[in-house]
Amino acid sequence: MNCLRHHRYDCGICHEDSPRVSNCNINLLSLDEIVQVMQKVVYDTVCTAMQWILSDVTGEYFYPDPKIVPDTREDYPDFLSFDAIYKEKCINWVNIQDFSVNEIFQQVRDYIYLWNLSECTKFTLAINDKATIIPNKGSRYFLDATFSKPTPACPNPLAVANVHFTAIVPAHLPKHFPVKVMYRFEGYRRQYHTHGRHEVRSKDFQRYFIDSILQTKLIFYSKIFECRHPHVKLNKSSLVADEAEEEDDTKGFDSDKSDDDEDVSRKEQTDVLSLISTLLKK
Repeated sequence: MNCLRHHRYDCGICHEDSPRVSNCNINLLSLDEIVQVMQKVVYDTVCTAMQWILSDVTGEYFYPDPKIVPDTREDYPDFLSFDAIYKEKCINWVNIQDFSVNEIFQQVRDYIYLWNLSECTKFTLAINDKATIIPNKGSRYFLDATFSKPTPACPNPLAVANVHFTAIVPAHLPKHFPVKVMYRFEGYRRQYHTHGRHEVRSKDFQRYFIDSILQTKLIFYSKIFECRHPHVKLNKSSLVADEAEEEDDTKGFDSDKSDDDEDVSRKEQTDVLSLISTLLKK
């Protein structure tokens, strides 16, 4: 069997139609050379993928399939009832290939409806136009939820609390993976995941953040009003009553929530003062 390594064949099409490209030749490589070329291609591809993954420090664009969850029923039998309740209150987030702004809008709205908010709390959801595309990673879409407690006496409430949602559509993950959806509360930097390894399953802690933001704003606005109108006395009974009720609820909540939620609340409570400074800057 003769080696084809040094055999060369001229391209008849190029020779006839384009005489200027008469040097168009096809080199037949040996099997070893083909293996070397394929190894180089695979190596370069793996190195590029590793660079992309390592550059995504927070794991927003490259993450494992959140639908694959290890079976821990034998190790943690006490959580079976909790998992059963959770499965009844979860959202099957849209896949990457089926993503649309309208679909994610409806799913975020349905997700907020699962929260156990305080009585008379209303919200509106709007799509933020500041969508961004990051090369070699994916795209980000933003939605803003505004919470308030309107009353018949004050249908347009003075204080509102904003929750900012972010939907991330990775460019290089399998198309059957669900998009990543995160949210953060106004005045806080921590991002909460709606699904995946870092998901916070509780549907109760959200109301304490929202009520705290609303209460802080109302107290702050009342202080401003007192400074501008020192001769006008405000009726603070409602504010004080709401604050006392909130403290009682918080005590009950602290006794029931898990250790993970306690760590989250301790870190986030330190940021309450930053909310006031943020409002002052505005």
